[in-house]
Amino acid sequence: MNANAFNSTTQLNANDLKVGGVTAIEAALSNSLEAFISVRGDRRYVVMRAEQYDYLRECELESAWLATQADRISGRAKTMTADEHIAEMQRRLQTVSAAASTAAVHMAQQPQARYDTKVKNMKSKSTEKLAVKKRTKVA
Repeated sequence: MNANAFNSTTQLNANDLKVGGVTAIEAALSNSLEAFISVRGDRRYVVMRAEQYDYLRECELESAWLATQADRISGRAKTMTADEHIAEMQRRLQTVSAAASTAAVHMAQQPQARYDTKVKNMKSKSTEKLAVKKRTKVA
């Protein structure tokens, strides 16, 4: 479908759609490829002819195919059997799982280390206070 054959999009509010039904949609699409349906002033939906939808879907699929071919040519894609793919995914999962376990252990140890440091600081401060009190009483 030639995009230049039609004007830009048309606005159709929910009340127009409620009153006019399919006739309102057909009127909105008579001069444009798609029509926005607005609800309380906000554009919420888009309607278009089935031919336009098919064309856009075809463009989307062609774009995905071209991107896949570019990945294959550049070496970003691999060719392998299903069994090879499953083995690779399991290996990657184990690697990620091991890294996550290491990170979790490290994160679990950090609060304990901070707590231990605070307790140690509190003990040393209270020991200092006791020593000062004892020196004060003796003198």
